[in-house]
Amino acid sequence: MNPPPPSWLPFVAAIATLTAALVALFKEDIVKTWRRPNLTMRIMLASPDCVRMPVVVRYRNAAPVATYVPEGQWEGQCYFFRLWIENKGHLGERVQVYVQSVSRQMGDGRSELVPEFIPMNLRWADSPDPDKPLIFESINPAMGRYCDFASVSEPTNPTEPLREGMAQGESTFNLQTQVTPNTQGNRLKPGNYTIRLLVAASNAKPKAFTVALEWRGRYIEETARMFGEAVKLTITG
Repeated sequence: MNPPPPSWLPFVAAIATLTAALVALFKEDIVKTWRRPNLTMRIMLASPDCVRMPVVVRYRNAAPVATYVPEGQWEGQCYFFRLWIENKGHLGERVQVYVQSVSRQMGDGRSELVPEFIPMNLRWADSPDPDKPLIFESINPAMGRYCDFASVSEPTNPTEPLREGMAQGESTFNLQTQVTPNTQGNRLKPGNYTIRLLVAASNAKPKAFTVALEWRGRYIEETARMFGEAVKLTITG
């Protein structure tokens, strides 16, 4: 005659059955918890992160009133600064780079927010349709993608008039935000800035990075001089 089964055996079987059911129901969520992307950011003041390229700008009503023309076209040179977003983890889905705030260092050592800047996403580089830039993009493991960070145009560009307090011949450091706000807050005047960025994905929490920018307001044709004399950039995060 076989001995009766232990009294605890039904409870163990019930727990095992419940565990199996929970795993079956939430397997995908459990896997996603452990298989997250690890998004990193870098920028080097050198090619291919930062390059000087010819551009053609079409504009309307951009000339001064004294020399008014209804529309026109400007051809010149422009520096482009790009962030390299790399995924050192698992697949990153719907990745975005968001400018959380821009602060300017004052003469007395204080730092204050640039009030006219409106927080928003940056644009991904090399989007198929420039008029509808891809804000979100999937990034596979061990791969990356460039995100447009800023541009500096020659001071003769008629679509970038001097902002208040700027001297003739100076240029602005233009953050490549999702749209250009009417406040012109993305056009940074000469000065030292702290720019706070968030990089996130639909399957990853936001990761904070800080860009320290020194912008002297000078457009220099020699790339070696431009990157060092006119602009300095460092990223921490």
